Parts: sequence; structure tokens; C-alpha cells
Amino acid sequence: MPSHTFQSLSDADFEELCRDLMQVRLGLRLQSFTKGRDGGIDLLHASRDGDTIVQCKHYCGSKFSNLKSRLKREELPKLKKLKPKRYIVCTSLGLSPDNKKALVEVLDPFCGSTDDVYGCDDLNGLLRDFPKIETAHHKLWLTSSAVLQRILKNGAAVWNEMEEEAISHKLSLYVQTSAFDDAMEKLSKFRYCVISGNPGIGKTTLAQILVTRFLDDGYELVSAREDVREALDQLNSKKKQVIYFDDFLGRSSFGERLSKNEDEGILRLLKSASSGSNKRVILTTREYILTEAKQRYERLNTPDLDLAKCIVELAKYTRGNRAKILYNHLYFSDVPKASVASLLSEQRYRRVIDHPSFSPRIIEWMTSEMGRASAAPAKFAEEFLANLDNPSRIWQHAFESHLTAESRCLLHVLATMPQRVDLNDLEIAWNACLPLSEQTTAPGETRLKYEQTLKQLDGSFISTERIDSKIAVSFHNPSVRDFVAARIGSKSHIARQLLEAAQFFAQVEGLIHLKSDGKRSPTATGLIRDSDSLRQAIKQTITQRCPSLRHVKYRNAGESLEREPLDYGNRFSAIADWSVELGSEPLLDDCCRLFEELAERIKVPVTVTMTGLMTAIIMSGVDSPQNEALLQKLVTRINETLEDIDDWRRWGRFVTQHGNAIDVGDYSELLSRAAAFCEEEADVIISNADSADDIGGWASELEDVGKAWQIDIFRTLQYLHNAANERRSEERSGPDEGDYERPSFRSGESDSDDVIGRLFESLRFSRR
Repeated sequence: MPSHTFQSLSDADFEELCRDLMQVRLGLRLQSFTKGRDGGIDLLHASRDGDTIVQCKHYCGSKFSNLKSRLKREELPKLKKLKPKRYIVCTSLGLSPDNKKALVEVLDPFCGSTDDVYGCDDLNGLLRDFPKIETAHHKLWLTSSAVLQRILKNGAAVWNEMEEEAISHKLSLYVQTSAFDDAMEKLSKFRYCVISGNPGIGKTTLAQILVTRFLDDGYELVSAREDVREALDQLNSKKKQVIYFDDFLGRSSFGERLSKNEDEGILRLLKSASSGSNKRVILTTREYILTEAKQRYERLNTPDLDLAKCIVELAKYTRGNRAKILYNHLYFSDVPKASVASLLSEQRYRRVIDHPSFSPRIIEWMTSEMGRASAAPAKFAEEFLANLDNPSRIWQHAFESHLTAESRCLLHVLATMPQRVDLNDLEIAWNACLPLSEQTTAPGETRLKYEQTLKQLDGSFISTERIDSKIAVSFHNPSVRDFVAARIGSKSHIARQLLEAAQFFAQVEGLIHLKSDGKRSPTATGLIRDSDSLRQAIKQTITQRCPSLRHVKYRNAGESLEREPLDYGNRFSAIADWSVELGSEPLLDDCCRLFEELAERIKVPVTVTMTGLMTAIIMSGVDSPQNEALLQKLVTRINETLEDIDDWRRWGRFVTQHGNAIDVGDYSELLSRAAAFCEEEADVIISNADSADDIGGWASELEDVGKAWQIDIFRTLQYLHNAANERRSEERSGPDEGDYERPSFRSGESDSDDVIGRLFESLRFSRR
């Protein structure tokens, strides 16, 4: 049962809600009436028999005496001029019967009876009578106590573990747009959608709202943070589940995340959703990353699962949307009235909402405490527009003016590392990168300085997350990483310093793939060239542990932060790729010598991930006895260590492509082993799969093994197909939710100067 205080609504939101309720309640069409300060009309129905005026007074948290005084002092004189046939008051203030009688007496003869006075309880009663209106006003139901408690209990991961007050504040800023309805229609039809757009446009917020809608409908949350396997491992065919994967193609480049057949896992997840009725998948990605990924990965353009049909692009907002976004941030923030006046002066807010680089993230920054501090109230509008002209300024001023040298150093180091890194590993990398004058050998002093640095950055530039004994550090906002990475990319001396001080292989890798604009390339960019510094950095870090922490959620066993495993094959293959991309054969030779040295000294494990190194050796065309011996050693060892689908698939592709350049031993025996593996794996798949969709997904991957080795496994695939059909007949999917119905009574946003002007002029008289 609805029981709203309406505190999360702005004056404009409250007026829209009252309009929709009164239109249905009265059976009249009401229009918002453009007025000046003394107009006396919020909503109007004009007719020959006389006008009906609805006055909306958003007074939650105020006193009845204030409302009564305001109506008597300001509204009654206007009514005497307007002489409406009927005058209705809607207020968010709770009213007793005596309160209503007192207001009717004050407004006599225009307000006929207490039936024309709607207080907080009356509005909640109308919402009970017309539940579709509550659902259509997203901010209203999202901020209800029941939904907030559901978020905190079942959906905290979607809201980045924010507390109730922070979630309520964020939701109060939310502006409802057609993107929500677009996404809901796609989720209804296809059961998955991809929210795409430029950084800072509001992708994550829209996804959070969508997920919360499904949580409210009884869905269980499945959240993936690092890779699609996290989601696949939690799927349950008998449960209603909403799967949420933010930045599913990576934050800097698709090459940063799509590894180890990630594209196949994504395809499997989407197929699982589309073939069932009780799953919804919500993905977000940056627009340019999605474009790159679709060009490179054929599986993301497969005919039977067209991503293009399910993309909701947040390319731009309507003018009315932009106005409401700016208005809400000003209304619900502590921006000084003098700063607001700066925007209202000469209607400079128009230049903000019409700016070609309009961004909700910049709006959020300029109305935050740190953003407000960056400009004197009289210069607020000027600073606002300057940041829209050059978005990097929002972080540049704080970075250069408010941070210590140690803090700037830590941000530089963090930008070279994976998305979420171990707190202690970050300290090691940071201390190594400090200028010599700032370094100390006393552990206690180093730790104290590090903690002070973290304290200065936490909550604004970085975020920390603790689970059990592990603490992970990441950038607070993707735009911070973008800014810092671009700063490194544009200043070659900083990149060199970071390379020379690197303590982890991930740092070297991050710098190698960094472009001058701060974006990450899937290949070496040349920003870092082959040099003694690069060779030394590789030697120094090749055996170091991985600093990256993955958020892992177990079925019925809680969650944890786990360190990414060290894979020597991936590291040596990466170096080999760099040698090719940088055109440096000496780097490849050095890589081979380093591998031989470590193989002798620490017994480096050989896995199929070494195929990158092997390919580079073959493609180099250099006839070297040492390299030929190394190739043969790797072939022999890999043949002995093939274990899972990924191993057999990758090795099969390599052997098929390069079999004429290497001696793989008894080839017919390898083919027999591959066929036997497929047969044995089919039984493993059937016994471990939770659903028919799981069997189908794994069967598709097993089919790839057959294609890689060019062997006929039709009977094995038919066996899996039959098992999937049997399992499907046993499964009982929940009822389909049906088609999504757009609210029919929403009148949309007006883009006119008059309506937008009325909206912003109301800020002069807002009680906040």
C-alpha cells in the first residue's frame, strides 16, 4: 500500500504527479500554465462554464501554519482577480479534517469544500486507486521505504554498496526519460538489452533503475563485476533472475576485458535469457567500445542474436530532459543561492542545457561540494560553461590545486593498474614511484604517509572496498581514470617514470597499451617503445604476483575478493605480441631468453596460453636453433597438459594453422584424443549443467573444439541435444511477464523556452 512522504520529489516532480492524479480523478485534461511570480496558477482546465485551477504546494516537512499563511497572503488576492469556477489545493503536507476546514474558510468562495483539498494521505489514497500512476512516476516508487529496503537487502551490489541516504539522494536527482520505456520494451521482447552511450551520460543510473524495477517484481539479482562467468555460475533455471553487468566490455577498451572466450560466454548468457521467460539481462557499455567489439568479434554480430536490436543508446537528451537534470541538481543540492542566481541571470541556464557537451556527470560535479568550491558564487555560471567547453577541467583544477604530490603520484600509479587492485600492492607500486626526496625506508613512516594519501583521495578520486581481510582500491568514477590516463598519455616523461618504477607486470602492460588520449588500445601503441627501460621493467615484474582483485560471489557461500592468478603463458605471449606490434625482433629474442632462464630457475609452468609466444616465433621467420628447440619443448609440454574445453579449442586452432611449421608428434593420436575428450566432456556437461540452456551453451563450445580440430563429433552433439530436450521437458519456467506497456497518461517534457523558464524561475522562490 502506498505511503509516500513525497520528500524525494522536487516542486516540478510534485506538480507533474498532481497533474496525472487530478486528470484521472477529475476526468479533465489539465495543462501546466506558464506564469510569472503572480500568476496564481499551477494547473488549469479552461472551459466556457468557468476555469478549474489546481494549485500544487509541495510543503512536506513544513508546518500547517506556513501553508495557511501563504495561501491567505499570496494566493487569495490572485484568486479574486482570476475568479475560477473551482479551485483545488494539492499539498504534500499531512492535513487533519480541521486543517482542511481552515483552508476552505481561507479560500472561500473559490474552494467549495474539503473535497477540494488534498493532503498527503489523500494523494496516497489516489495512488492506491490508480496504481499505474505510481509505477509511471519512477522516482516515487523507487524512493518508497519498501523499495529502498529491498535494495539494501537484495540489490546493494547494483548501487555500489551505497547507504540508504546516499541512494535516496541519488534517486532524488533522477530524471525520467523515454530511455526507461525503450529499455523495458526491449527487455519485454528480447529479455536482454544493452545500454550504450558516452562516458557520463547516465548509463549506470538507468541500469540501476531498471534492475530495481525487476527486484521490486520479485526477481533475484545476479551481478557480474569482472567477467561473464560470474553470472553464468549463478544462473538457476527455476528462479526469476535479473542479471546486471556494468561495463561488460571493459572501461578503457574491449581488449581489456574480452579474454579467454569471454565473447562466447556473453553469447551463452544472452541465449539463455532469450530462450527462457524468467531471465532479464541488463548490460552497459561505452559507445565506442561497443563499436570496436562488434567489428572484432563475429560472435557479437551473430544473425540469431542481433545485439543491434537490443541497444538503447543514450546519445542525447531532449531539451526538456536536460532542463530537468540541471534543475533537480540545483534543487536538491546545497548550491548557494548566489550561485543559482548566477545561472538565472540573463537565463544563462539555457546555455548550459543547450551546450553540445552537456553531461549529467559535469552537472553532478558542479553541484557537488568540491565542484561548488571551485568557483566563487558570482562566477558559478562562467565556471559551469568553461567545464562544459573542456570537461577535463573538472578534475584538472582539483588535481593540480588541491592534491599533494604523493596523491597525484598514487593516481598516476593506479591508472596503470587493473580496475580493482589490492591495497598493499598499490602501496608497493606507489612507494617505488615516489620522487627520491619523498621516499623513506622506515616502514612505519611509509605506511603513515600512504594512509594519509588514501584519506585525501577516498570518496572523491578513489574508492575502497573491504571484504573479510582484503581491501581493494579503484577509481571512484570512470571519468577520473579517463582524466589521469589522458594526463599520462599526453606527458611522455610521466609514462617513462611510471615504467621505470613499475613493480607489477600489469603496470607495464597498461603503459604499453596506453594511447595519447588516455584510451586503451588492444595492441601496443608505441607510446612506450622498445628500450632498456622496457626490458628492465619486464625482467623486474615478470615473476611478480598479479595485483588485481576479482569480486567473486559463491552460491550460498557469500562473497570474497580473490587475486587474479599469475599466468606465465599470457605474460610471455603478451611480450611476444609487443615485439611484433613494435617491430622489434630483438625484444622477441630477449623474451625467449628470459623464458629459458626462468624455466631453468623456477620451473615456469607451460600451458596452452603460450601459443601467443609460439606464433610470434613462427611468424618472425628467424631460423634459430635455440628458438626451434624452444618451440619443440613447448609443443611437447602442451600436448601433455591439455585439460579443458578452452585448452583443446585453442590448441586445435593453433595446430591447424601452424601444423606445417612445427612437429606436433603423432597427429592422428592427437585427433583421437580430441574426439575422446569431447565424448567424455559431454557426460561431464550433462551431470553438471543446471538447465537445458546450460547444456546447449556448453554444447556450442564443444562444437567449436570439433571445428578447431576438423573432426566429426556429430554423434556427441546429438547426444547433448537430446539431453537438453529431455531436461527442458522437465523444467517448468515461470509465467512470462508479458509485454511492457508504456504509461498512456504521461504527457512528456516540453522543450519550449517558456516552460523551461518557468521551471528555473521557481528556484528563486523555492523553500529549499
